Amino acid sequence: LRLSLACVLLHDVIDGRRIDASRSEARSVLRHRRQLCAAVAASAAMGGHVGGQYLLFARVNTLRCSVDEAARRLLADGWEETEPLTGGPSCAAAAALARRCRSRAFARDELFSDVLAFPPGAPLRRHPLMRDGGLISQDRASCAVAHAAALPRGCDVVDGCAAPGKKSTHLAAVLAEAEAE
Repeated sequence: LRLSLACVLLHDVIDGRRIDASRSEARSVLRHRRQLCAAVAASAAMGGHVGGQYLLFARVNTLRCSVDEAARRLLADGWEETEPLTGGPSCAAAAALARRCRSRAFARDELFSDVLAFPPGAPLRRHPLMRDGGLISQDRASCAVAHAAALPRGCDVVDGCAAPGKKSTHLAAVLAEAEAE
């Protein structure tokens, strides 16, 4: 079992996704799930986890709605906004959010203003914001790219590796905001 495949399979198991147990690699992950989850919890190298629980991150597609509008829509649908993440995925607010597994809660990310964090297993995929493109499921590290690029106004960007293009659409949103300022 290659490490890269094991990481993908483990992520799918922790994220609650069904994996095809007919493959021997998947059976290995499922058979050792408890030990693997414990190892992930002990590893400080895995971004976005707290105590073995992965936070879910979604980027607000500011081409469709503002962060405040997305938060208002979540609140109107019965979600609870918690304390913002101030120090990344290992801060106290992230730990508190991670303990609320499967709940309808979210937190703003103070490092990336267009990112929201959700507890593991939150019923986010069924929310209308996800269906209409107002929220895009995207890990926090991928969200960092558009901010770190610090592209100048009016520049052209060609992403020759875009598939499915989440970072490219994020760059488009960041550039559109810069043009509007």
